[in-house]
Amino acid sequence: DFLQTSITESSLGKEETRALLERANNETGDSIMVLAGAGLHPVAVSHLKEAKKFIQEAIKKPKRALINQAIRALEFARDDFFELPAQTQKR
Repeated sequence: DFLQTSITESSLGKEETRALLERANNETGDSIMVLAGAGLHPVAVSHLKEAKKFIQEAIKKPKRALINQAIRALEFARDDFFELPAQTQKR
């Protein structure tokens, strides 16, 4: 949500945009730490790390393309995290 807001709110200044990106960076880092520390969802962790890389680049030089790439990586992580196991066949 912080990333989406940073690109959809045209009234945000540089400092507000940077603050949203910093918060997204911190939250993504926390997610990586928790999941990786527990050995959970390694594919999601990989996508989170990719998102964090794009967020950190966007903090240095805010570009819509970088933010969109970060959002996409976060969506992939979410999809992996919430992927339901294949249903077992009834015997």
